[in-house]
Amino acid sequence: MIHNPIIPYSLEKNLVYEYNYEMSRIPKDDDFGFFLDHDVLMTTYFWKKQINEVVNKYPECSMFLATCNRLNEMSIHQRIANLKDTNDIEYHREVGQLRWDEYGVEIIDYSIPKPCHFSGFLMLIRKSLWKKIGGFKAWNEKSNILGIDSRLHQDLYEAGEKVYVMKGIYLYHWYRGGNLTNKKHLE
Repeated sequence: MIHNPIIPYSLEKNLVYEYNYEMSRIPKDDDFGFFLDHDVLMTTYFWKKQINEVVNKYPECSMFLATCNRLNEMSIHQRIANLKDTNDIEYHREVGQLRWDEYGVEIIDYSIPKPCHFSGFLMLIRKSLWKKIGGFKAWNEKSNILGIDSRLHQDLYEAGEKVYVMKGIYLYHWYRGGNLTNKKHLE
């Protein structure tokens, strides 16, 4: 079962705790936690049904990601190239439907020899996998906000686990409005 999406938030700026707290509340080891960043928008009407179709097609995988319009350059397999750089939601809804129509349940295997630090704007993780890797962790001692997804990718790689990007699932990602150096939201 895929639980309803959660948008973790911490007044104390400790997202590691919030992710782990939410995963601890999931009742069954075979269930998926479903995490979204606060600055994303689903672009199709039937996104949960579509995501269920992808997850059901690939039972060997316990970690799924999506595609989007903009993100950190290191997460190249998740960013769709050659899109207009626009915040026009109508445009992104059209892209979302086109992606689903073209790719449906296809995936990109992101279980790569050297992790490229995926972007966790959408993450589906099976509870048993979360337990196996010891939960979410900080990238370093300085931040419990940035790098959680990069550390997760590293932990999954070291555990020999599969990571799939759902090619047909496309989200609009505000991602600092395109100003990649703006980190005011972290203050």
